[in-house]
Amino acid sequence: MNRFLNSGFFRLHPRQWVLAGLATVLLLLVIFATERDDRPLSEEHSWFLPRLRADTSALDKVVLWSSKGKLTLEKKNNQWVLPQKDNYPADLRAVVEFILPLREMKTLEKKTAQPALLPQLGLDEQQGTHVILMAGDTMLGDFVLGKTSRHGQGGFVRRATESQAWLVNKMLFAPLSPLPWLNRKVLDVAPDSLLAIRVTASDQPPETRRLVSGKQTQEPTQSAADHAPAKSDIKPAQALWQTALRKALSPLLFEDVKARPDGPLRPEFTSDVQTADGLIYHFDHFRDGAQWWTAMRVQAVADRPGVDSRALSPKRRQQLAVMNAQWRPWLYRLPAASLQAISLGRIGNGTEQSAQE
Repeated sequence: MNRFLNSGFFRLHPRQWVLAGLATVLLLLVIFATERDDRPLSEEHSWFLPRLRADTSALDKVVLWSSKGKLTLEKKNNQWVLPQKDNYPADLRAVVEFILPLREMKTLEKKTAQPALLPQLGLDEQQGTHVILMAGDTMLGDFVLGKTSRHGQGGFVRRATESQAWLVNKMLFAPLSPLPWLNRKVLDVAPDSLLAIRVTASDQPPETRRLVSGKQTQEPTQSAADHAPAKSDIKPAQALWQTALRKALSPLLFEDVKARPDGPLRPEFTSDVQTADGLIYHFDHFRDGAQWWTAMRVQAVADRPGVDSRALSPKRRQQLAVMNAQWRPWLYRLPAASLQAISLGRIGNGTEQSAQE
C-alpha cells in the first residue's frame, strides 16, 4: 500500500487534477448519452403534425370550432371554399398562411398535463380552438390551439384526446368569422379613369353625373352624358360626391356575400359607371329587409347598340367574360359609405334616401 501511495499517482500538479476532473465529467456524459440513445426518442423538438407534413397536398377539409362558433373550409375542384357562405371562394393566401405554419409546427417544450391548469394556457374547452384536418376520410390532425407564449416564441397546443400541453414554435391564429378567410376586394377601378355615373330608380327619373378628371381619354357615351354638367359648372360641393365615388371603387370591398337566388330579380336602383378604358360597370341594388344587396356585371361600350363591336379585342372580351363569370352567382353587401356613393346618395345606412347634390 505504501509503495502505491508513494508511486507519485497522488502527487499530481493542481492543473493535472483539473484536467483529470474534466476527463471524468466528459466520460460520464458519453456514458449518459449512450444510455439515452438506447431509449425511445423524446417527443420534444419533433413534428407536432407528422401526418400533415407527410401528405399536405391531400388536405381537403379544415374544421375550426370553439365555444364561440364553428367554421369549415373545404377544397372543391381544386379550390378552397367556405360552405357557410354558399361555397364562396376562400382567399388562397389566407388558407396557405394558416396551413404552412401547421406543417412546420414543432414541439419545443413539454408543459402541464393537469386538466386544472389548462385554462392558464388557453387549452380548456371554453378558451381553446379545436382544429380538425382531414384528407378524405383520413384524419391528418386533431388538436386544440391555445394562447400564444408571453415570451413571443410560439404558442401552446395539445392533442384533442390528451391533456398534455406543449409549447410549439409557431404562433397560430384561427379566426372563426368567415370574413378573414375571404378576399373582399371585388373591383378596383383607377380613380382618374372614371368618366360618368348614371343612377336609375324604378320610380324616379334617371340621374347622370359626369366626373371631372385631368386624365380623361374618352368622352362619356351619349346616354351617360345626358344632363351632365359642364366642366366649368362643377361646384366644390359636387366635388365631394366625386371623391366619395372614386374612393368607393378603388378598391370596392364587400362586407358580406351570398348566393344569388334563381330566377329574375328586379332591382330598386341601378348604377352604371363608365370608365375611360371603354367599360361600363353595372350595379343592381336589391333590398332584403333592412339590408341592401348588390349584383355586378361589366360591359364594354363597344357592345352597346350602335357601336362598332370590332373595337373590342378578343383578349379584352375574354377578360370581361371571366369577370362576369366570377360575379354572376353572387350578391354582395357593400359598406354603407360605398353604397351611398355608388347610388348618388339614394341609398345610405340601409335606408332609401333622396338624391342630393
